[in-house]
Amino acid sequence: MQISIILLGKLINFFIMILLGFILVNKNILKSSDSRILSIIVVYLVMPCAIIG
Repeated sequence: MQISIILLGKLINFFIMILLGFILVNKNILKSSDSRILSIIVVYLVMPCAIIG
């Protein structure tokens, strides 16, 4: 049961990141062409930190 709660917390964090990216593109704060740079940053920097934390 403890693992399920931890997993649920991680999934919520990932969905919040997805939602924030969606909002930033829709509000024209970021362009769609910036997605490659952001994905590299997320894959190599943010995701390992999120998994460890």
